[in-house]
Amino acid sequence: MLVAVTENGRFVQANELTVQAKTKLYHCPACKGAVRLKMGEVNLPYFAHVNLIECDSFAEGESAGHLTGKLAIRDYFHAQGAVVTLEQYFSEVQQRADVLVELNGGRFVIEYQCAPISVQKVIHRTAGYRQLGLRVIWVLGDTYQARQLSRATWAKFSQILHGELQLCVWRMQPGCFEWLSWMEQDFTHRQKQHVVKTKLAEIQLLKLQQQITRKDPYLQRIVLELYRLQRRLVGMPWMVHNIIGLPGGVKGEAWPVKLMLYLAIESGPKTQTQLLKQLANCEWQKFGVASVRQVQALWLNRMLTQWFEAGEIVVNDGQISLTTAPNWYADYQEKLAGLNIAPENNEKTSKK
Repeated sequence: MLVAVTENGRFVQANELTVQAKTKLYHCPACKGAVRLKMGEVNLPYFAHVNLIECDSFAEGESAGHLTGKLAIRDYFHAQGAVVTLEQYFSEVQQRADVLVELNGGRFVIEYQCAPISVQKVIHRTAGYRQLGLRVIWVLGDTYQARQLSRATWAKFSQILHGELQLCVWRMQPGCFEWLSWMEQDFTHRQKQHVVKTKLAEIQLLKLQQQITRKDPYLQRIVLELYRLQRRLVGMPWMVHNIIGLPGGVKGEAWPVKLMLYLAIESGPKTQTQLLKQLANCEWQKFGVASVRQVQALWLNRMLTQWFEAGEIVVNDGQISLTTAPNWYADYQEKLAGLNIAPENNEKTSKK
């Protein structure tokens, strides 16, 4: 920990003390247990408990990267004229904030995350800060940035900002925050927005055909339902493919969810509320900061906007319906032959 309390009740920061302070006794702000200053030639100064008593609010063995990051974030906000408090302890919820920032009349918390943490703890800590009326921003450090983030990790830390699911990271060089948008295209690595849409469509169609051939149980249920409607899965309209990209959050690929909503609209006009209820029956990632309902509403709004801008749907008196008769293809080859029209039109329309 970077902050401790002196015998006379004054808060001090480890990096502001001299080597002579190593002989003095300090106290943990949370559990009030005795701590001592640790100071060497390599690692940053920090406080550690004299006895390893149970203290949930302050972790022993905090990494140098975590300590360095908190100090860098403090300096970043100091440069903006903010009042910054490191390791502020809130006794009401028994939580310690990595960084508390007071700026432009508002207060918010930065949780700088370098070590693994469960989504349950993220939910709990976020709820604690909200109980105090504080917004919390979870910021990922170098350890997370060094690897490909899983969908579960994106969901754990993302929040809705400016109409998008975004995740915040702290770049030690050049010393600034960066917000990353969580957008996904089916059968690709996340955020590869530069993929040529016609090429991506070919990949998606091939992968879909391969999945059907493997007789995946989940897909077989969809195949049987479409067979009842005298439809073929591989022949579903191009607008059902997730080519342009949608916010993350759905478990697995997005096209089965889009297909479900398309079939709902095809059967008759639907309101956005009715479609949202259908989304609640799908499998979603476990979110730590954003609520799944908010994510579902964001996801649906983005999908409907894409369809509307592409001229695929119309809205009359709150009722959503297809613009033209459904365009289902007879087989793989017929659908592939129609590729030169649908994806290119969608790409042009999306740039308007």
